[in-house]
Amino acid sequence: MVVKKFPNGDKYDGGWKNDMKNGEGTLVYADGGQYAGSWIDDERNGHGVNKWSDGRVYTGDWQDNKQHGDGTMTYNDGGKYVGEWENDMRNGHGVNRWSNGDEYDGSWVDNERQGQGTFIYNSKGNKYIGEWSENMRHGYGTNTWANGDRYEGMWANNEKHGKGTLTHSNGSKEDGTWTKNKLNNAPSKDVQAATKKFNSKDALQFKGLWLNGQPFIICLMPRVAGCSYQALAREYLSSLNWDKEFFDHANDRCYCSRCYKETWKDVIDAGNSQYVIPRGWVRFGLQLDPVI
Repeated sequence: MVVKKFPNGDKYDGGWKNDMKNGEGTLVYADGGQYAGSWIDDERNGHGVNKWSDGRVYTGDWQDNKQHGDGTMTYNDGGKYVGEWENDMRNGHGVNRWSNGDEYDGSWVDNERQGQGTFIYNSKGNKYIGEWSENMRHGYGTNTWANGDRYEGMWANNEKHGKGTLTHSNGSKEDGTWTKNKLNNAPSKDVQAATKKFNSKDALQFKGLWLNGQPFIICLMPRVAGCSYQALAREYLSSLNWDKEFFDHANDRCYCSRCYKETWKDVIDAGNSQYVIPRGWVRFGLQLDPVI
């Protein structure tokens, strides 16, 4: 056992052999950080704890002076990773918890989510289970949203892309082939059945207004058996070729008498009881003139 001070300000207390750090020892860095653990020929090898001056702490396996094997990294913002490491990077299986509450449990390659894994978006209440590539949903997977919507199918670069089914909280479905979050195939059976009852282009009415300081669209249509209002409204809007960035379908909600069981006092008056209001498509930046 020796105690040595180095010209750069570092201080070592521990095993010493062949004029190098060997065995168990603690190196206190000049910047305030330190390593306590096993050494082989001046390199961190085996099990040890490294504390950085910025507050990060790694406890686990080391190989050739790098984090390699099983280990836990606690980040200075409160986040934590527990799992496998290779060459100072998250590689293999591990669980990463971010300071905002998000959590990923799955496969890693060179510090990126790659392969099979589950991501829980704590701040939004959403969840994805499936394949990943370069930190993005890519391949087959299932995403559930806090509003009850669920998509199961193919993804590419974080977008619905390929065969898949989007099931809305009201039970309606959009099934087929997707391209960059847009459904390409023919209307669903529910939409076709509803369309047979009336011509949507003649019967649908759209009104733009401002509500609580936000641009807002309501869709009015005659009552039909069952509930195909949202799906039919989406189909009609798609036929207008409006910019998809105008709309946020996560906020879609049907206010027909079948889906909406609460009071109608807070529902915008359609002006005529023969209409119902599937309300949604709220999006900041939608260019509409306020209705007085």
